[in-house]
Amino acid sequence: MADRLSQLQDAVNQLAQHLCDSVGILQQNAPLSYFGEFETNDRGTVHNPTTNGESVDDNLDAFASLITRTAQDIDYIITSLPDIRISQQSQENAIEKLQEENIQAREQLSEAIARAENVLSKVKHIKNQIAAAQLKIDKRVNCDNGIEIG
Repeated sequence: MADRLSQLQDAVNQLAQHLCDSVGILQQNAPLSYFGEFETNDRGTVHNPTTNGESVDDNLDAFASLITRTAQDIDYIITSLPDIRISQQSQENAIEKLQEENIQAREQLSEAIARAENVLSKVKHIKNQIAAAQLKIDKRVNCDNGIEIG
């Protein structure tokens, strides 16, 4: 669940970033407003509502789709969180069931380990028998060739 909460926090942070960026684009490309009581020296400046060759509408469409997609991601993450209305008793029952499954798995693992140790013991015994037989064969071959082994 902590992972889902981290995903939710990341998505909310991303949504906030998109909203701030879109406000920045709107502010950057907004027409100038003049107030009669304040003097300004740039009344003759022509305002060009483009950013790097892109129109404001393209930027606004891009941010609108990013904000929509991020909001949908947040909605999906929220729906995947566990239900808060689950009762204490049902949570305890679920934990008890998981503990029983854990006990069964532990027993199965113990049985599998015991079987594996039994097989290992048999393999070691057979290996020792093969080694002893190989030594007897080597001893006979060496004796037949006239080589004495001390």
